[in-house]
Parts: sequence; structure tokens; C-alpha cells
Amino acid sequence: ELFYTFCKSYSIEKSCVKLWTLQSPLYPTLTTALYEDNKYILQKYMPLIRGMNQYLANKPTNKEMRCYRGSPMTDKQFKRYKKGNEYRAPRLGAMSQSYTQA
Repeated sequence: ELFYTFCKSYSIEKSCVKLWTLQSPLYPTLTTALYEDNKYILQKYMPLIRGMNQYLANKPTNKEMRCYRGSPMTDKQFKRYKKGNEYRAPRLGAMSQSYTQA
């Protein structure tokens, strides 16, 4: 029902993003399923994931942005990333433009 309320005001893709960012069981459930690569839960949420991916991939910013994401990544893992390269994580990840919030 909430999805249909969003769809009255936003595109389907943006509605998917709005739902994911709500404080609800959806965010932790989907995030855990992505990290664990749980195909059963992911299959259930695939339309939502596809909508979010469509929105993010088709809405580039018109300016350069720096975003931060907290991570338990080890130094060894971190060293694989090279300054100047562009990366797209194979999962959904919430980010912030605030270093302290990330």
C-alpha cells in the first residue's frame, strides 16, 4: 500500500529508492540478503532491486560528488582500490556526503 502511495508522486524507480530508505524491516532484510548472497530472499525483492538500480544508473549527477561509506574492510582489501579509478559495488550501499555520518 505504501508503494502505491509513493507511485502517485514519484516514478516507480524513485518509489523503490524511497521504500529502501525508510526505517523499516526492508532495509536490514535486503542488506543482509545482499551480503549473504541469499538467492531466495533476493529473488523475492528483485523487482525492488531492479527499480533502485534503474533509478541510480539513469540519474547521474551534473556535478562531481564525494560520498563516504563506513566499512569493516581490511587494509589488504582497501589497497586493491586505486585513486582515480571508478568503481561500482556489486551491491546496494547507503552512502553519505558526510564523513562523520558514514
